[in-house]
Amino acid sequence: MLHEGIVRLFRERPELAPTLVRDALGVALPPHGEVALESVDLTHLRPAARYADVVVVLRDGAAPVHALIVEVQLRRDDEKLRSWPAYAANLRSRLGCPVDVVVFTTKRSVARWAARPIVLGTRSVFGALVLGPEQIPRITDPEQAKAACELAVLGALAHARGEVEEAIETATAALDAVRGLEDERALFYADLVWAALSAAARGALEALMRSGKYEYQSEFARKYFGAGKAEGRAEGMAEGEAKGRAEGKAEGKAELLAKQMRLKFGPLPARVRERLRRASAEELDRWAERILTAASIDDVLR
Repeated sequence: MLHEGIVRLFRERPELAPTLVRDALGVALPPHGEVALESVDLTHLRPAARYADVVVVLRDGAAPVHALIVEVQLRRDDEKLRSWPAYAANLRSRLGCPVDVVVFTTKRSVARWAARPIVLGTRSVFGALVLGPEQIPRITDPEQAKAACELAVLGALAHARGEVEEAIETATAALDAVRGLEDERALFYADLVWAALSAAARGALEALMRSGKYEYQSEFARKYFGAGKAEGRAEGMAEGEAKGRAEGKAEGKAELLAKQMRLKFGPLPARVRERLRRASAEELDRWAERILTAASIDDVLR
């Protein structure tokens, strides 16, 4: 969910990638009037398909002037050290403009790994632009968070495992910022932020809400974390595995899996929603594993 959620943030807001490259990494980008998504299929005259997470193209009029291939990397994967240069070369061949691979990660160790130069030959070295916790800004000002909702959520995810007080401050700003979004998207972003927090940060945030000392600015935040909801979510995450097939755990898994399926395959037919509602926790676990490689809804539920 974390990987697909971060990918969705960059797809929902294409200008997020060039903004971070320019402001967080200090990379000068050419003048452009448009930022648009491009096909993520980076195959080029080869039988093996290559797909990136997000491709953003900066255009001056109709002409592409720079392209950014965004890769969400939550763990080390040495295969990517071979595929990233191919991604860049294939897209440059297609568009005829400079191309950068931008790697986003929530872990400092992965950021250090991804930033290493990749030697291609005697005079050829490839390097990715890396956005890790040290580069992603922490947005805590409510007005700034509302003005850049996806960036606020991205910051909350990047800093969710840091100091508890800072993680809570960033998370609450992001949660409040999603109030202007439609419910499905807002709930998805809120789930992302909540799931990314450490157990200590979740517990502290839950205690803060129960104390009555923190008043959420938005109607959405009050609804999402209203009476009993925060406690139920914390119990589901902290005690879910110990309770086995408890009804609340199965419902939570079904809700999460439904969101993942909608993100990957689009709107779900009524028969699929009903099957998810009736499924056991064990069935939901199996389906959750399959969704990573499944090509269709039927592949997931077979």
